[in-house]
Amino acid sequence: MIESIFFPDVVKSIRVDPLPGFGKWLLLSLLLVFCFYTKTLANAPEKKITIMDPQTEWGPYFTNLTAVEQQMLDSLKGLVYSNNAQIIYQNRGNYYAINDCSLAVYHWKGDKWILYAGKDMTGANCSSSFFFKGEEIYAFSGMGYWQGQMDLFHFTKAGQVNFVKTVNQPEDFFGTMNFATEKGYYSFFGNRLNRRKGIKDFLWKGYFLDFSDWTWKEVEFERNENFEKVLGADSFDDPLIVNAFFETSDYAFIEITNSLTEKVALLIVDRRTSTTYIKPLVNHQFQGFTKWMQQEGNNLRFFNFFKSAPREFNLDELVKTAFPLGGIVLKESTPFSAFEIHPWVLFMGIFLIPALFFAFWKFYRPRRSPLLDRKSTEWEKSNFSVLLRMRHYTQQVITQEEMDTILGIQEQKNPDIRKVSRSRAIKSINEAMESKIGRPIISRVRDKVDKRVILYRIEEFSTVKTPSKPNLVSS
Repeated sequence: MIESIFFPDVVKSIRVDPLPGFGKWLLLSLLLVFCFYTKTLANAPEKKITIMDPQTEWGPYFTNLTAVEQQMLDSLKGLVYSNNAQIIYQNRGNYYAINDCSLAVYHWKGDKWILYAGKDMTGANCSSSFFFKGEEIYAFSGMGYWQGQMDLFHFTKAGQVNFVKTVNQPEDFFGTMNFATEKGYYSFFGNRLNRRKGIKDFLWKGYFLDFSDWTWKEVEFERNENFEKVLGADSFDDPLIVNAFFETSDYAFIEITNSLTEKVALLIVDRRTSTTYIKPLVNHQFQGFTKWMQQEGNNLRFFNFFKSAPREFNLDELVKTAFPLGGIVLKESTPFSAFEIHPWVLFMGIFLIPALFFAFWKFYRPRRSPLLDRKSTEWEKSNFSVLLRMRHYTQQVITQEEMDTILGIQEQKNPDIRKVSRSRAIKSINEAMESKIGRPIISRVRDKVDKRVILYRIEEFSTVKTPSKPNLVSS
């Protein structure tokens, strides 16, 4: 499938009491501006050249090449295993070359290609997609040895290539639409292939490798009325057909055809925000075997056998006339865009959250009773929870059951033992309050309806504001 030969070229670097004085605020503001400006420079547009027939002279077909880049192109023929597709791409001013189906990366040094990292093997990972995390090179594997795969390899500066273990890696699947963003790596719409197991089918599925924990998660595209309006289908399924996939610095896009209605459209993803668009086409633009492709920034120039002249596209212009489709969502979750945080919101949150926490602690924390101070006795400290519950009922008459709950003896099953415990607790409290405020605070009264029933009156003993609702819990 021709859509599997176009490799990603770059992944942008991962994003994740107030200071007093005008000068410090100005310094901090300048620092933030510098950080954002530096990030813009780091994410400058990249160049990429893909050629499908390394033995043919392709130099005259490419435009805007420097003399050094022309020399790089001519030198590709000297690399081993150059009978497959070859790609040159630029990342942060450095140039790298990859031979399809080989587990090796070369970089340009002086006037020739030198092995950067890799192993002398070929055939196991054809159509791999190479991407960057900072300056580190990774390869998302592909088709090889009768099997689709989603293995991940890391090409180190020490010249080694290491297998990266990921969590929940799908088996036997390799997507047609593969691209990287700052948050992770996506693989959509692909073949589930394993000839050893007799598996061969196409799945309209999508997966996302989260760079924060290296875990694969199932994802899907949001769809609105524009999807059916443009393609004449209400879901990703038959009779839709995938034609070809391409990338630019800021976008990833794939051509999809409705085989019944012959409607054609581009599904476009903004790699910076994960928002999606759909662009209707009059006819196929990317159908057929592509012989070469040149990408610079968001401009794309390529040639295939079904066209008589090279084709040119600018994705910034295409998006202007495309219909909004939605975004990419984790299945049974919220859109990724919901987790986008504006830098200033994050900046202010660093200071607002502690301030709000302090305000809550200052005004809503439990008030200390004036009964507890430096001169409080050990009895007062150990029985503070009882006194705290009791103050909800000052100048009120309560039942024995309510008094037992206040004293924390309501769980005692034997009524005689509970009666003794109640009597001793009330006596202890009254003696303590007499020494503290000069009078007891609990007195026994008779029920006006049934004189046999003993009730309890609690007198005022604290000037602390009492909460509106009681909290009767055992101590």
